[in-house]
Amino acid sequence: MSISNDIEGLNKLKDASIWLTVITLISTIGILYNSAAILSIVSLILLFIKGIPSLRDTFNSFSASGKEVSRGIGGLKYLPIGYILLFIAGIFLILDTISVLSINLVGSILFSIIGILLLIVGIIVIFISYLFIGLTLYDIGNFFSNDLIKIGGILSIIPVIDFVGWILIYLGADDAIRNINRNQTYVASYQPIYQTGNGILRFDGSAFFSIYSLVQGVQINSAILQEIGLNSLDIQPKILIHGTNNIFIKFPEISNIIPPRLYTIVLNLSNGQIVVVKVNLIQG
Repeated sequence: MSISNDIEGLNKLKDASIWLTVITLISTIGILYNSAAILSIVSLILLFIKGIPSLRDTFNSFSASGKEVSRGIGGLKYLPIGYILLFIAGIFLILDTISVLSINLVGSILFSIIGILLLIVGIIVIFISYLFIGLTLYDIGNFFSNDLIKIGGILSIIPVIDFVGWILIYLGADDAIRNINRNQTYVASYQPIYQTGNGILRFDGSAFFSIYSLVQGVQINSAILQEIGLNSLDIQPKILIHGTNNIFIKFPEISNIIPPRLYTIVLNLSNGQIVVVKVNLIQG
């Protein structure tokens, strides 16, 4: 596991979540206290100069460590387009009002139709963008087995309570950093379980490898194929015995990858240890 890259990405996620908590809170206050116009402008300015750049930096950091965050990066790319469409829609609706006052019914109808269409498209683009961002945050939380980040990712999609999601993401990222540091210290001082020999990974998602355990009864809680971000569907056996354990793990089917390639499987054990296993992707 690229621990330093993970910690860097989580720290950047904390910084981004602070900005987005402030931005979404300002927007929510504007809606609740009838100050939407002024506070929406303030929140949009902060979103463009701080929120989007900091979150893009976060996703790029996770991408560099091999995590799948392309949906989130795409969401950040299309989010400004959605707001630009809303701005243009507002201009057409203002022209519609002017046309009505000028008793220009044809112009009023034309401006109204264009404005409403742009408004609808803009809202859809913004919603899809936030949906992609939220799902990517959920995936990040899933990778670190952190429920706060996962819940925060879902809540960040929902208007008005989205600021609660960003608060949870901040707390979850901080908790994930502490867990990584704690596990890193533990593993460095004592490694009762480790891989022996070479492992293999097939395109149908089947992985086979051996690990040696100095202790009896430790359970494999979860396994993640790090480079692709796939979670295990089945692990056999889950409970380790003292000595050599021949492990079978079933992942979802793998496609669009050319072998040979060395992959990393990260095992989370019930004793708090994280075991890194290397497997070669092969045909068959």
